[in-house]
Amino acid sequence: ICLGLLATGSAAAQTFTNASLSGKYHFVDLLVTAWAGAAVDARNLSGAITFSGDGSYTFTGKLGAGSSAPAASSGSGTYSVSGSGSVTISDPIQSTLQVNARLTADGSVVVGAATESADNVYSILVALKAPPAGITNAVLNGAYTGATVEFPGGSSTAVKSAVMGLAANGRGQFASVRILGH
Repeated sequence: ICLGLLATGSAAAQTFTNASLSGKYHFVDLLVTAWAGAAVDARNLSGAITFSGDGSYTFTGKLGAGSSAPAASSGSGTYSVSGSGSVTISDPIQSTLQVNARLTADGSVVVGAATESADNVYSILVALKAPPAGITNAVLNGAYTGATVEFPGGSSTAVKSAVMGLAANGRGQFASVRILGH
């Protein structure tokens, strides 16, 4: 990245504001409560989150906990974007928990974690800007890499994870899928 900036001349500094994070995003939030080094509760929430551009958000999604089936969930929270692109978001699962995140330069991705909780609660949040209306299967074409992590029943001894390689064909199908996991 630095070499690209050197080759193209000087670049103007970008200043972020709450308005830099606005619109609909698809998100996943994983929250784990640990006790004596072992996960005792794990929850995941996935769905759509809409950032207002003024420091508040609303979400709808499915909340899964332990081995129970995911249930509909909705709510709201707050966020703040600093001039450098750092974001503080109230966690959608547990609103008293603050997630420290980063916003990409184009505003399309938010990735963050809460790792400094005094009550042994940890969270990972990933949000991707929703595609515009009218998008077709042709957009998903080429090679992709994905990953999963699961804590069935909130147990760290039953953790499952996988890394996968996907080749999309642009017609709504994956031509090949390679999975490595445990």
